This record gives sequence, structure tokens and C-alpha cells, in this order.
Amino acid sequence: MVTIGVYGLDGESFLQRLRHADVRLLLDVRQRRGVRGPEYAWANSLRLQAALAHARIAYEHHDE
Repeated sequence: MVTIGVYGLDGESFLQRLRHADVRLLLDVRQRRGVRGPEYAWANSLRLQAALAHARIAYEHHDE
């Protein structure tokens, strides 16, 4: 299990870290699946899911 946040990263750096850790499934535990600030637009749910799908990383949302 690996934990990661989005702050301080851009979309490509985030994906690179996931690949480096051989992540195959990302569990999104955010209650609100958005991040404030235009620099983090890539981390909003639909954009993140599309980027993960392109990187062949599965995505699940669990807000409980």
C-alpha cells in the first residue's frame, strides 16, 4: 500500500510516482473529488480517472 497526495505535484509527476511505485489501483478516499486551484485541475475526478485509464491504472472511489 502506498499513500500519495496531489499538492506540490503536476499531473505527470503524480503519474510518474504511481508508476515508480508499481501502483495498479488508486483508491480515491476524498469526500469531494475536486481540488481547489487551477494548478490542480488535473486532479479533479474525471480528469484524474482519464489520466489513470491512459496509464493503465485502475480507479475506485471510496468516500466512507
